[in-house]
Amino acid sequence: MKKLFVAIIALSSSLLFTSCNKDSNNNPTDLPYVPNSSSLLIKKITSVQDVSKSTYITLFKYDEKKRVDTMEYYTDANTEPNAYQVFTYNTDGTIQKYEYFENGILSEKELYTYSGSQVEGVYSYLDGEIWFEEEKEVYNYNSTGLIDSVIYYDSNITKVTSWTEDSYYSYAWANNNLVSETHYYNNTEVLKVSPKKHSKKIINPFESKRIQTRASKATSDITLCHNTVYEFNSNNNPYWVQSFNSVCSPDGQFVFSKNLPTSVITTWPDSPGESSNTTYTYEYNSKNYPTKISIAYTYTYDGNTYDEGSNEYTIEYY
Repeated sequence: MKKLFVAIIALSSSLLFTSCNKDSNNNPTDLPYVPNSSSLLIKKITSVQDVSKSTYITLFKYDEKKRVDTMEYYTDANTEPNAYQVFTYNTDGTIQKYEYFENGILSEKELYTYSGSQVEGVYSYLDGEIWFEEEKEVYNYNSTGLIDSVIYYDSNITKVTSWTEDSYYSYAWANNNLVSETHYYNNTEVLKVSPKKHSKKIINPFESKRIQTRASKATSDITLCHNTVYEFNSNNNPYWVQSFNSVCSPDGQFVFSKNLPTSVITTWPDSPGESSNTTYTYEYNSKNYPTKISIAYTYTYDGNTYDEGSNEYTIEYY
């Protein structure tokens, strides 16, 4: 899967955007809007890594339209953010760009353009004093505003922008929940080494472990890599009801499904005895929204199942 985090834009009424224009805010503490307790907007997500026991925190800040304005990233007991990410919106409410700052310095960004039910995002990073365009994503939406497919393009590894299709994901939905994901990739591109890995990492409690792209024995250029199926309960997903459904990761669309995932199973067609399973259990507040998420990862190969660790997240609301 391509990114740990990327902003995308839903094009239907499932987004609660209204017209507004706002310039980027490079000061993550200078925001005028504070949501009230009935907003159900996420304020803070905390996780503790199961191996290192390091604590990771993401703080969410919003503008007056209840849209995500800034996300701040903290590690352990730091009182100042290690990094933060700022969003700028077009006058019609769609996202124009996001900018990622590390130690107060702008280092990465992604710009978006729109054409009908298609959105194109181009990711760039700063190397010295020069911006390089590394990756392009093309998002295709269905008639209800949910993502139908995402196509990824990589630029030339010599840092000269020349887009080549790398892979694409196809999604299927039912009752506003993602039920399956199919990933295809270009054999001629999959083994290339990217000049830079995206440094953004939103603490995302609903995202399964990264599925590593693997080389295939197939001879065709475009190859089926893996299939993933999802199961959900009937409880409320906080991402669905708030403006955060404007910023999500294409390699984890179920994050923004209406309900909460309980199981995610990935299989590989070229390895029938192999599968990866992620299971979720929850604790809830009085409004039936999750306040604690426990995630367990297992891996099955040739009839044997192996424990691959666990994660635990806590969610606080305004």
